[in-house]
Amino acid sequence: SLTANQQPYTMTNSISQIEKAKLIFVLGCDLQKDHPIITLRVIKSVRKGNALFLANPESTRLIKFAQDELRYKNGSELTLLNGMVREIIPKRLFETGKTELSKDEIQRLGEKVHHFDNQTVSQTTGIPPDKIKNLILTLAKAESLIILCGREISSHPQNTQIIDSLNDLLRLTGHHGKDNCGVNLLG
Repeated sequence: SLTANQQPYTMTNSISQIEKAKLIFVLGCDLQKDHPIITLRVIKSVRKGNALFLANPESTRLIKFAQDELRYKNGSELTLLNGMVREIIPKRLFETGKTELSKDEIQRLGEKVHHFDNQTVSQTTGIPPDKIKNLILTLAKAESLIILCGREISSHPQNTQIIDSLNDLLRLTGHHGKDNCGVNLLG
């Protein structure tokens, strides 16, 4: 567990890259309230035709720019992410040449998340399965992906595991270490 002064990760992207990402996924953050300058970049990106998905315990005003907003029960972020990873692996929603994971790593990751089936994830998070599937398909097919996380994540008791799961998603789908791709924990 991290102390109040420790953070598992910080920004992996410059703010200007936000406008270039084909998909922006905001998790656990009222971006408009907490980060107005970054919000302007996100809105600019959406106006260029890029997609925005939001996942928060409460609705935010940024919904008017989003393709969808998934409202989850407080504390269920890790379940949501593990369920997403579980769906990507058996359906092979990743390109073998793009993923950074070996077959063994994919198998181990699959074993780690095998019990996070759609029904369990939906019951735990409160998000309908079709909304989760839509996000998964969009994320897996995105040319580039930036994930923005806020206070809900940095103060979460499982923040390190959540960030690790987000990085697993990036690595699995071939978005890790590429231009306009990354996980960004906003302070």
